[in-house]
Amino acid sequence: MSQLSDYESGATIEVMLRAAKGDKPAQYLSVRGLSTNDVMNLVRIHGTPLADLYEKIVTGKIELNLENSQVLMAVLMDAGPNIVADIITIASGSEDYAADFEIARKLPLTVQTNAIKAVAELTFVDTTPGEFLEEVVKMIAATGSLLSQTTPAAPKPREKYKPSRGG
Repeated sequence: MSQLSDYESGATIEVMLRAAKGDKPAQYLSVRGLSTNDVMNLVRIHGTPLADLYEKIVTGKIELNLENSQVLMAVLMDAGPNIVADIITIASGSEDYAADFEIARKLPLTVQTNAIKAVAELTFVDTTPGEFLEEVVKMIAATGSLLSQTTPAAPKPREKYKPSRGG
């Protein structure tokens, strides 16, 4: 029988930030999948845009496909441009959230797209984005509709956030 302690939560993907140039080596960013805690914090920060995104998915107005990272990015950017930077910052395990958020916000589009695709790959391990969001909405409903409440524990946008270290 496996124990939870046997689980390796360190699954990450290295995303190239900058290719090697001259005597400067390539730079990489390590990202992980989002945990329930991470997603709930994103909901607290970006509740309404994420709820709108979920509504578009369940009504068939948009179809998220992890194979098409440009569509995924367009959908997230449409929901709110800071969502992308928050996801990248959380998934990178940032120690200085505010500073790293600003860096993530200014990354080139292709780097942001590759990072979001990597995070999605590690987050949606055995499910689709639509099914995943459906579970998030069920959690929100079960906990008293966090979308319409302000909780003292909720981080403010770009407030220093200590994500869980698990996947």
